[in-house]
Amino acid sequence: MKKLTLLLLTLASFITSFAQQGFIQGKLVDEKSLPLRFANVGLFSTVKGALPAVAAITDSTGSFLIEPPAAGTYFLQFTAIGFAKQQTDSFITGGPGFSKDFGTITIKSEAKSLQNVNITALRPTIVQLADRMVVSVEGTAMAAGNNAFNVLAKAPGVFIDQDGGIQLNGRGSVTVMIDGRLTHLSARDLRNLLETMSAENIKSIEIITNPSARYDAEGSSGIINIVLKKNTMQGINGSINAAYNYNFKQHAYSGGANVNVKSGKLNAFAFVDFNNRVGGREATFTRIFYTPTKNTYFDQVATGNFRVVGPPSVRLGADYDINSKHSLGGMFNFVTNTAKSDFLTDTYIGTSPVKPAQYIDANNYNTNTFKSYTGNLHYTAKLDTFGTTLSTDLDYARITNRGYGNYYNTFVDLSATQKSQDNLYTATPNGYEIRSGKIDFSHPFTRETKIDLGV
Repeated sequence: MKKLTLLLLTLASFITSFAQQGFIQGKLVDEKSLPLRFANVGLFSTVKGALPAVAAITDSTGSFLIEPPAAGTYFLQFTAIGFAKQQTDSFITGGPGFSKDFGTITIKSEAKSLQNVNITALRPTIVQLADRMVVSVEGTAMAAGNNAFNVLAKAPGVFIDQDGGIQLNGRGSVTVMIDGRLTHLSARDLRNLLETMSAENIKSIEIITNPSARYDAEGSSGIINIVLKKNTMQGINGSINAAYNYNFKQHAYSGGANVNVKSGKLNAFAFVDFNNRVGGREATFTRIFYTPTKNTYFDQVATGNFRVVGPPSVRLGADYDINSKHSLGGMFNFVTNTAKSDFLTDTYIGTSPVKPAQYIDANNYNTNTFKSYTGNLHYTAKLDTFGTTLSTDLDYARITNRGYGNYYNTFVDLSATQKSQDNLYTATPNGYEIRSGKIDFSHPFTRETKIDLGV
């Protein structure tokens, strides 16, 4: 009887604690009412940055359950590969004890209409393995006309801000690798690289949320490995891709080609991609600053545009099998582009919304040229028939950014018709070089256990 009473009291305490904690939940389905698995669910603040306050992915039934953050105004945003981005209306939370059930939410497939032709982005296969999640990209319609950055932004658990910073399941410090090798790039430079890489060249994306000891320590929050296509056909083969888009104000295009050569012990490849990316925004800001003596009204209209022009980025590589147990290879990658942007604002400030006292005309112009040279030499030895391997990698990376900006600010006192002007100029050259090497040893004892060592 005492044990039963204790059990009931423990259960009641757990239920009370869960009720006090609060929750935000719901279920995502597609247009056929099938559960949407591995979709990203982000809880975003309406007044803070571009990364979510809380993030989660849906389970096998399409359901999600997240804990509410501090009191504030938020909205939910849903993204999934092959589906259009969708978000809820904003709502106010009351803190950790707040609860809200959004019920069943239908997410529409990502489709584009070209007159009488409807192109639908087919959803890739997602496989959950013991240590990683593998998202298959090769052969899906969503790879056509896309770049690697756009595909990665919709991968399960991945959230990316406008500066290229990556979160994985709500945690930062994520390491991004290409074909199992470190990119050695900052967030902004990594975005430059991925935006110049056609999604046509990607085989799959591996999301490793619990990296083993064989990976570098900076990947403690998770590792994203972009696996590129490997040539398996004998002889010479290749492909060409091109895309065009228009945002009703600017024209953009991209294209690329690849050639693969497989003959005997040699397997070589060459990728060439070029692009012209554009974008912009228009905004109107109205703010009122209240004080006991007077109010200040701030009205601003802003327009911004950017254009990133990339000469062909080149990726070359080759592998040579010395014999059945030993192979060596190398890779070289070159990327360069020039980004130009402007942000123009007209601002009126005063104690009355209809009679401002000051007008500010601010015109900001920025230009940045990015260049990246990366190279890799690798060697692999198969020491026995059980899967024991010894591999070594030598990497070199050189990154340069050359940026400058011009800022023209004109201040007009509307009451006295007085004008003043500030012309500012900035130059931000930066760059770095990285030389690194590593040796890895792997020996399996059974099908379930193995040891990995590395330096």
